[in-house]
Amino acid sequence: FIRYSPKDNQILEFLCPESEDMENDPSFMDGVRAGIESQRDTTKTIEELLGTNEDYGLLVRNSAICISQMYEVMLNGVKLDSLEFFFIEHQNKGEKGFETVIDIQTLPRGRHLLSINRYEFRGGPFEKEVSYDNIEMDEFVKISFWKE
Repeated sequence: FIRYSPKDNQILEFLCPESEDMENDPSFMDGVRAGIESQRDTTKTIEELLGTNEDYGLLVRNSAICISQMYEVMLNGVKLDSLEFFFIEHQNKGEKGFETVIDIQTLPRGRHLLSINRYEFRGGPFEKEVSYDNIEMDEFVKISFWKE
């Protein structure tokens, strides 16, 4: 789970311009609620909760894929490219953010390292426009764990 922070909006709007101001669109909020509900009741898919609007379902999926560009997840130094992120409200204090699941079944027994990097704005104090020239991946968190 990676907590959503409004300070990331500027970079998210640059990476995903089609998602700009989506949080004000009631249909997007319906999608967020459906994502949260599908986490609570795993027998229901987001598509079932949203109904049959295939265009909207595609928009939600594409937005989640685009937003995942904000992060780089590495397991033991190897980038994990095919992660699927979901926008959820975490049960811990109702924090909103992005969640994914990583299959570690094939990992050998022992110590492993999960690293998450994310884009950070490196522009000057008077620079308002985000571009690939003033953002860079920066270390966000490292999680060391042991697999039995």
